[in-house]
Amino acid sequence: MSIHTWLPAALASASAVADGAAHRPFCPPYTFSDETLDIPIQSTHDTGHCSLEASRKRYGTLLEETAYQSRTMWRAATRYYAPERWEAWGTLYETMSHLECFAAFRSCFPGGLLEEAATVVPVCWSFQEEVKKVFRLDAHMKQAAEQLGMEILTSEDDLRRLNHPCYETEHMTTFKAHDILRRQAIIPASNLFGDHAGGNKGLVPFWVPKWTSPVSHSFDVCNRKDLLKWYDSFEKPTIPSQLPVEPLDWQQWVVNLGAGDGSCVQDVVRQDNLARGLFGMADPANCLLRDGYGGLVFEGDNRHIEDLHGLVGNRTDVEFHFGFVDPGIATQRILDYRARHDHSSPQWLKVDVDNCDCCFVEDVLQAGVRPLMIHVEVHPLVPPPFVYRPTSFDPNIGDSMLSLSVSEGRPGHMLHCSLSAFEELLDGFGYHLVYFHYHDATFARRDVVQAPSWMTEKTLEDVWYGLFYCHPLRAWDPLEVLCRS
Repeated sequence: MSIHTWLPAALASASAVADGAAHRPFCPPYTFSDETLDIPIQSTHDTGHCSLEASRKRYGTLLEETAYQSRTMWRAATRYYAPERWEAWGTLYETMSHLECFAAFRSCFPGGLLEEAATVVPVCWSFQEEVKKVFRLDAHMKQAAEQLGMEILTSEDDLRRLNHPCYETEHMTTFKAHDILRRQAIIPASNLFGDHAGGNKGLVPFWVPKWTSPVSHSFDVCNRKDLLKWYDSFEKPTIPSQLPVEPLDWQQWVVNLGAGDGSCVQDVVRQDNLARGLFGMADPANCLLRDGYGGLVFEGDNRHIEDLHGLVGNRTDVEFHFGFVDPGIATQRILDYRARHDHSSPQWLKVDVDNCDCCFVEDVLQAGVRPLMIHVEVHPLVPPPFVYRPTSFDPNIGDSMLSLSVSEGRPGHMLHCSLSAFEELLDGFGYHLVYFHYHDATFARRDVVQAPSWMTEKTLEDVWYGLFYCHPLRAWDPLEVLCRS
């Protein structure tokens, strides 16, 4: 993206910034509806139209790229111990994202040049200070980069040479420097990537990055000293080594509603340590199936048939249902499986169908099935204490994440249940929250499983803030990026 430098605008409008003129600290700088695609507005560079549709497309592309790069840096950080460095780079990534967003909407500042300067110039000042810090921290990398033939930036002169818009230049500016900086961030750990089990593919994650969630995405709440942090959550729930046979005889079988491809892995946000065990996996039910548990597996995407059959081989204690089901059909199949195998209740019920998941949980419980553990995906963007749930399962939606287009009326919007909705539902059945990480919640029988101390000492709102909202990767979560796009 090429634009004119922001510095002349900064000098021309320095008084507006100094006088504390009203400005928007976040991006995009203009709020618009789906129907408002082009509006006459006071443009920074001309008096014509601001094409919000074109700006929105540019913004969406930038968001996707920044999200990918941020997740890559997180994975690198978990394998290379350099706390000060990663915190500095995490802050710089956020600032670079803001600058790119402002550039995407450059002709769309409602207040024209004055508002653009008042908004962008302080961010440029932050960028200049932050980039000097990472140059200082990475000074030792210069010789290694030269030996490897890799380009890195080591001074502000490099940024001027590349015509960065936060520095004065006579040439058209670009963000080429940002591409180099993002690659530069992960160079020290570029050979350390691997799967969650390590093996020949690389090193396992072994420490927890602890930089603060970007202030611009958290309204400063994440700087609270008393707030629970995502890296305080390694104490796991206490499950008795010998499960009681009364009131239920829980046996080694699971129900997995939404098994995907059968993977038992840590997704990016959980790649911070292996100490979470089963609670650190994206799909604990798949992990238990791999460990020899029997059970019932549901998956709506027929592309995963071969993967899932390969998960269990010729075992007869695992049954599959492919294709989409509603809560009633799923519950009946669970009851039929239980009757055929002479079982009591499963040890785990996992639900991730992205379509009123709490409807499935409620139907199963009302039928008398009482799992020991219930693992669900909640709507992360609806905070406690708000109880939100769809009125019912929508049979017309396959994948809700693929049903968000404006032309179709966004039928997949808001089909998840909030954390408080699950808590309200499950409390009446004798369950309490025993683990929460990012957007996955695990509930367990209150009379059998003890929650970790870090959870019992905090309110539900504290848990949501600390383990989702204030996580450094939250701003780049696929769901949030999709909504912002």
